[in-house]
Amino acid sequence: MGPPDYIGVKDASIHGVGGFIVGQGKACLPTVFRMEWPDWVKQEILKTNAGQKGTLTNSDLEMAGLLLLWLVMEE
Repeated sequence: MGPPDYIGVKDASIHGVGGFIVGQGKACLPTVFRMEWPDWVKQEILKTNAGQKGTLTNSDLEMAGLLLLWLVMEE
């Protein structure tokens, strides 16, 4: 199977998500991406962190960040 053709790293926080993609097995222009969450996302995280009935957790942000990484890779 071998090593992957592309490597992507991302991280998410209450402020937003960002990461980078580089090529390993295939040529790829190194790409950096960053996106700030909309205000409604930030508010839901603040509620959850304060023990209120927020609908999002940090794991949700990390999963959304992974999806964004995959979308950027497809470009």
